[in-house]
Amino acid sequence: MFSANYKENGDQLIHKKANECTDCGDPLERKANSVNEKVGFLGFVLIIIILLVFMGKTSDFFEKGSRIKDSAEKQNTAPVSDKRLDDDRISVPETKKPKEKFLETIETQHMELMALHNEKKHDEASRELDLFQKYNNLDYKNVEDIKKNIEIAELEKKAKSILVSRVLDNLNIYKQLLALEPNNQKYKKKVASYQAKLEANERKKEKEEQFLTIDKTGSAPVLSFPIKGSILGSIPAGKNVQIFEKQSVKNGMMTQIWYRVKINGSYGWISKDVTTGGIVGENITSIE
Repeated sequence: MFSANYKENGDQLIHKKANECTDCGDPLERKANSVNEKVGFLGFVLIIIILLVFMGKTSDFFEKGSRIKDSAEKQNTAPVSDKRLDDDRISVPETKKPKEKFLETIETQHMELMALHNEKKHDEASRELDLFQKYNNLDYKNVEDIKKNIEIAELEKKAKSILVSRVLDNLNIYKQLLALEPNNQKYKKKVASYQAKLEANERKKEKEEQFLTIDKTGSAPVLSFPIKGSILGSIPAGKNVQIFEKQSVKNGMMTQIWYRVKINGSYGWISKDVTTGGIVGENITSIE
């Protein structure tokens, strides 16, 4: 039985059936629209899901890229690896101590010392000797002999620069030379000669009489010691008196000259201020 909307005409019936669903009888156009709506909705949902997945992967990609970049920068700015540092430390030898370096080259140092000694370059040779002495190696080969020869050469050079009249200085120099070479006849004679001259000068001083004259304006007081000594007596004005010693003595900002004289069997001191004239062959010592 057909709906009242359909006509009895066969063609019309066929046409109507062609536009209806054979299963449910609904119009085909309406059903197609329903399918299209479902497919469109599912497609939209699928696109959303794909976009979300893609965005998540993109975020991971950028995050991983950032981490890779940071890691690369850290590697570029990181210090040299410990292995390289260890290799560098191994390749650079440790600095040796001065004594070890000297002992390793002691034969070369000795040859240089010998050359300087033979060329009579005593100043430079002395500097080389200082190293042997510093590291307790004066007993190496003939180093002690070289040291002695250099000392002798320096003392002889000094002796030549001293005037013969300076008896005590010459005596001291030749005593040092004789100590270095006890059997040297030249040094023995020099020491004996200057020793004899020194003793002769001492005897001459002892025999030499030196006098000065007391000023005529008044007698000269004699003190037990210069400046503040007690009064031992006095010497009359205008009298000549023998002196035995002369000293320059500081009295505050002033310096005074005092003479040692003999009075009443003992010795005392008189000031230069109470004398007149000069003395011969005076020997002056200084005290403060």
